[in-house]
Amino acid sequence: MPNKKKATSNRASLKKSQDVYLVIADNSEGFQLALRYAVKRVMRVGANLAILHVMDQEDFQHWGGVQERIHQEQREGAEALLDNAAKTVKDMGCTMPGIYLEEGGRLEVITEMINKDKHIRRLILGAEAHGSNPGELVAYFSGKGLSSLNVPLTIIPGHLNENAMDPLF
Repeated sequence: MPNKKKATSNRASLKKSQDVYLVIADNSEGFQLALRYAVKRVMRVGANLAILHVMDQEDFQHWGGVQERIHQEQREGAEALLDNAAKTVKDMGCTMPGIYLEEGGRLEVITEMINKDKHIRRLILGAEAHGSNPGELVAYFSGKGLSSLNVPLTIIPGHLNENAMDPLF
């Protein structure tokens, strides 16, 4: 009787890579879809996931106590957004992502993070589903901001649903 070799998957023998796919968390329509795409993609290729939310710095300087309260509320909202994103990732069976909450100009913080962290291999953004504007980040990074990126940009169309994404893997 001939020896039958058991088929093995290369994926099972791969070590967890240091490659990171970065998703930008916000309250846009496309974020949840981009997150789901990113989770499926990193699980498929053995990469790691990072989720970044950038709180815009406000120049509002009236009444210090009011400013502090507004900032605290914004921070609590950002933390809730990131907690929900981490829960989604965990519920999909992926390892816990790197979670980042930064303050500053969104475009500058994202670009700086990508250019400083040499493990980031891809930026994943979700486009808006409705209207002619794909969203601030998609418009910028697919336009004049593209030259500031040193990684590929993946844009997930906001009109896709999860079933339409499945064949992409």
